[in-house]
Amino acid sequence: MNSDEHAKRLAECLNNRCETTSLDFKSEFNPNSNQDWCELLKDIVAIANSGGGIIAIGLNDDGSNSASELKAVLGLDPADVCNKVEKYTGCCHSDFRLVEAQVNGQSVACFVIGEVHTPLVFTKPGTYQIPGSNQQKTAFSQGTVYFRHGPKSEPGSADDLRGFIEREVERLRSAWLDNVRKVVEAPVGSKVVVVPAESHKVQAEERTFRLTSSPEAPLVRELNPNESHPYRQKDVAKLVAEKLNFPVTFYDVFCVRKMHAIENMPEFCYKPKFSSSQFSDAFVDWFVSEYRKNPDFIEQAKQRLRKQTNAQTPPTKDDERVRWLDSFMRNNGHSISAIARKLDVSASTVSLVLRGNYSGNVSGMLKRVEALRQAESKPN
Repeated sequence: MNSDEHAKRLAECLNNRCETTSLDFKSEFNPNSNQDWCELLKDIVAIANSGGGIIAIGLNDDGSNSASELKAVLGLDPADVCNKVEKYTGCCHSDFRLVEAQVNGQSVACFVIGEVHTPLVFTKPGTYQIPGSNQQKTAFSQGTVYFRHGPKSEPGSADDLRGFIEREVERLRSAWLDNVRKVVEAPVGSKVVVVPAESHKVQAEERTFRLTSSPEAPLVRELNPNESHPYRQKDVAKLVAEKLNFPVTFYDVFCVRKMHAIENMPEFCYKPKFSSSQFSDAFVDWFVSEYRKNPDFIEQAKQRLRKQTNAQTPPTKDDERVRWLDSFMRNNGHSISAIARKLDVSASTVSLVLRGNYSGNVSGMLKRVEALRQAESKPN
C-alpha cells in the first residue's frame, strides 16, 4: 500500500497497541543522534520493502505512551528523511510523510511509509559508536536487504524476496485488470481515448458514504466497485488478522463467505464479470465484529461447510450424466485430458467422476457435465 492508504488506517493501527509487520513503536527519537538515525533508517527500509507501514515515535513496546519530547521530531523536514534514505541506499524513496496523531490524549509522531516496487538495498554500512564505549556497532551492513519479520527488522531471506515479487506481480495484475474492467464495463458505443495525465483532473468535494442494505438509506449514484469493494479474499484475511491480532487464513474467509451467503450481500461483496469476488470495508468490519462477539465464529463456519460437503453423495457410474460422459468419450475418441479441457477441470477430477469416486463440489461438477451435453447436442 502507498502512504495515503496507510495514513487512512493510522488511528486503527495505533489502537491495536502491539507491533506488527507494518507497525513499529519507538519510545523516543533524537534527531541529533547517529545511533537513532541508523536504527530508524533500518526500520524505514524494512517496512518499505515489506509493503509499507507506520513507525510511531512516543510509544513503548507495549503500546503505552512514553511521554517523550516530540517537538524536534515533528519539526523534521520529510525531505531530510528521504535524503538520509538515499544516502544509504542510493534510491530516493519519496512515498513518505510525517504526521502527528493522538493516543490517550498525548501526541505521537508517526512516520508513514509507502511500499517500494524495487527492493531498497543498503549501499553503505550504518555504523555508530556505542554510548560510553569506544566500540562501534553496525545497524546494517553494505549490500543487505532488510524486511520485517513480525515486529523485528531483519536481513531478508529467499522467502522475503519471493514474497516481494509476488506482491509486485499482484499489484501489476490488479492494475491491468482494473483498466481492462473499465473498458469491458464501459457503455456500448464508448471510445477509449488517451489523454494527458493532467487534463482529466476535476476539483470536486470529497464525501464519504457507507454501503448498507437499509431501505431507508438515501440514494446516491452507483459507486466505483473498485473503490467501494477494493479487497480480494486474501486481502480480507490479512486485514482481519491485523485487526484481531490473530492469524486468519484464506480458507477461514472462504468458509465464512460460503456459510453466511456473503455473495448475496451487495454491501459486502461485488462479483465482477471476469474476475474473482471483491469485498468492502463493511465486510471486514462485520467479520471482526462477529468474531469478537463469538470467538468460535470461524471454527463454526468451517465445521458447517465440512458437514455440508460430507453430506453430498458422490456421483456414481449409474448417474445419467456420468453415463453420457463415458459414452461421449468412447464414441468420439476423446481422451480424459481432452474432456478435462472442455469441462475446465483437471484430468484427475474427470477420472474420479468416471470411477464414481469424486467427492468435491458434486453439484457443480454435474452442472459442468450437463452444460457440455447441452452444448454438444446443439446442431452445428
